[in-house]
Amino acid sequence: MKTYLLFLGLSLVGTPTIYAQQTAVPPVVLQAFVARFPTAQPAAWRREMQPVRPSYEYETHGDFKAREAFSAQEVYEATFQLDGRKTSVVITPAGLIQETETDLAIQALPAAVRAALARDFEAYQVQEAATIVRADGSIVYEAEVAQAGRTQDVLFTAEGQQAPE
Repeated sequence: MKTYLLFLGLSLVGTPTIYAQQTAVPPVVLQAFVARFPTAQPAAWRREMQPVRPSYEYETHGDFKAREAFSAQEVYEATFQLDGRKTSVVITPAGLIQETETDLAIQALPAAVRAALARDFEAYQVQEAATIVRADGSIVYEAEVAQAGRTQDVLFTAEGQQAPE
């Protein structure tokens, strides 16, 4: 009886953790993942809302005012190991790959990016780096910089110019 209660207790404790890690991923998203990364096994899937280009709505209340209306779209992100490096891919519900992000050693950033970080973020410490391949095939480099306990991500082109998100 004690063994049964112990087993029951352990199974109840473990169940919420297992359930919380599962995300219902549409088949078309899984197919896009497997087509792009046939040998990878995703460690985790998560569904998130991603901001989309803002649309503008106009209102009048005596004078003319513009209000920005933010919209978002649902996307799925898989995080996994690829060639020994942490990688993530963002896929739309239609199966379109929006971006792939792969961890990169800070020393492996292009020289122009390292120079821009040293020049423009000299008071910051670079914590992490990654290569991002966007849907259009363009490549940007992401650096996570920290100062006084606050972190932010900064994107650069290979030439060391800051890139838009």
